[in-house]
Amino acid sequence: MEQNLVSPAIRDTRRDAQYFAKYLNEQYADIAKYHEKLAATSDYAKRQRILLHFVWLYHELLIAEFSAGADRSKLITLLDQACQIALLYDDLSYEELLLLMSLSVMLGYKGAIGFLITKNGALIVPDRLLNYLAGVIVNGRGVWDRRIRLWPEYAMLDYVFMASGDMVEQYRALCRYLLGWYYNHANDAWFDSLNSDENIYCGYWSFEAAAVAISLGMSDADFKGVEYYPAL
Repeated sequence: MEQNLVSPAIRDTRRDAQYFAKYLNEQYADIAKYHEKLAATSDYAKRQRILLHFVWLYHELLIAEFSAGADRSKLITLLDQACQIALLYDDLSYEELLLLMSLSVMLGYKGAIGFLITKNGALIVPDRLLNYLAGVIVNGRGVWDRRIRLWPEYAMLDYVFMASGDMVEQYRALCRYLLGWYYNHANDAWFDSLNSDENIYCGYWSFEAAAVAISLGMSDADFKGVEYYPAL
C-alpha cells in the first residue's frame, strides 16, 4: 500500500520526508488490516477490542499527517474517518477525544463530531477544557467554567481566559502555556518518542492551544515560529 504521502511543506522538521513517508505507509497498512478485522466480526466484545487499537491508529495518523504537511482538505477527510471509527468505540480516552475536538475547531469541521460529543458527554461535561471546546463546536461559543475540573497539564490555560478582553495578554499567556506544554506532558506515553529507536514518533503539537486561539479570534500568523503551535 505504498503511497506518495508526504507534502513538500513538512511542518515538523524534527524528522525528514523519508521518515514520515515510512511512518505513514506503516500506519495506512495497519489501518487497512484493522478495517478487515472489524468487517470480519459482529461479536461486540471482539469489535471493542479491535477498536481500542483502531482508534489510536487514527489518532497517531492524524498527528503524523499534520506533521508531514497534509493540507486542510486531507485533514478534514481523515478527521471524519477518525470520528466515524471513534463513534463505534465505547471507551474513548481523554487524549483521543481532545485531539478530535481540537482538530474540529481548527479545521471548522462539523460532520460526525456532534454525535461524538453527545455520546461522550460523561467525559466532556465535568471537564473544563473539553466542555469549553464542545461549546465552541456546538454553539459557536464556549464557556470557560472554572468551577469544574481541569487536569494539571492544562492548568496554564486558565491565564489565557483570565486575560479576557486583552488580546495581547491572551497571546502572551498562550505562548507561556506552549513554553511549558511539552514537559507538562512528561507522563504521557508519547513523551520523548522522538528519541526512541523505534519508528513511533508522529509529532509534537498542542492542538488544543490552536483550538483555543482560534476560538478567541487569534490567527495562526500570530504564533508563527512558536514551538508546538500547530499552524495550518
